[in-house]
Amino acid sequence: MTREGDDVVALLTLQSAHEGAPGAAHGGVVAALFDDLMGISLGIPQIAAFTGELRVRYAAATPIGRPLVCRARVTNVEGRKVSVSAELTDAEGSRTEPYATATSTYISVDRGAFIRPTSNDRG
Repeated sequence: MTREGDDVVALLTLQSAHEGAPGAAHGGVVAALFDDLMGISLGIPQIAAFTGELRVRYAAATPIGRPLVCRARVTNVEGRKVSVSAELTDAEGSRTEPYATATSTYISVDRGAFIRPTSNDRG
């Protein structure tokens, strides 16, 4: 993963372990990819948050064995609600439309919610 301005970008190739329908990625794998990358994008504005809602639109079968680009960005912050969007596209440019897009609402929390207790904190 890399940062490009306000975007987090992942270059990836899904393999047979990610297959749902023949030759295509399982929709749950695509959703998990979005959730992970969108969560990482919260690091750019340094927001600690949990996923409140994730919406995925599958426009076409996401191929396995082909280089892909997943790009995510924070689009709005309103109080504790943080909106994020993402798209999954062909890395080689042979398909101009995204295979899938996603939007998500995250709920910001105190950073302490992400700190694991040590054995000393458990009492």
